[in-house]
Amino acid sequence: MASDEERVEIWNTYLGLANFFANELTKTKNGNVENNGNNKFYSKIFKLDLKGGILPENEFLKLATILICNLAIEARINHMIEYEIKKDKTLNGLAKNLEWCNTKWKWFLLPFYTRNKKLDHGNPPHQAICDLYSLRNDLIHITYYKDLKSKLNDSNLSVNKVIGYYNNFIEAMFDLNKIMYRLSQNEFTEKYGDVITKLKI
Repeated sequence: MASDEERVEIWNTYLGLANFFANELTKTKNGNVENNGNNKFYSKIFKLDLKGGILPENEFLKLATILICNLAIEARINHMIEYEIKKDKTLNGLAKNLEWCNTKWKWFLLPFYTRNKKLDHGNPPHQAICDLYSLRNDLIHITYYKDLKSKLNDSNLSVNKVIGYYNNFIEAMFDLNKIMYRLSQNEFTEKYGDVITKLKI
């Protein structure tokens, strides 16, 4: 089993990547970036000259932001579950039940069972956890029959919308942190700094 330190390293890595891709995505808002490989990750893939091509940079960054946000959400909630079990051994039974739940339900069930706090999944910021998870299912399981490519088009999924998901995820993470009594606002801000600053849309 991963140690507290190892879990934090993994979580921090995903959070940092989500912030990086979301920041890069904001630069494409007005169509300033197209298939020119300005993003260093994108340019390396683009230069491979893969037959058939790859997604345009705008869609590449949307895809990356959504997928990495989901990894960050899963890393965070699983870390919090492990932390709670370590702190209170009576939660072992709960942990076994949560093990069979998807990430979205873990996010909402942990504070409910440990703090008797019900999060609002129908409104921001925690609605973003549901929205991101839904998009993740289509993107991870590559459901081409649902016209996957069109889901990333600006007409269906604008840059503003994806950045909104990211910002709400950051807010939801901070709200869950407060509910679970993890860190004070000042400690949280000091620890994560610019990474938890909402991006301008």
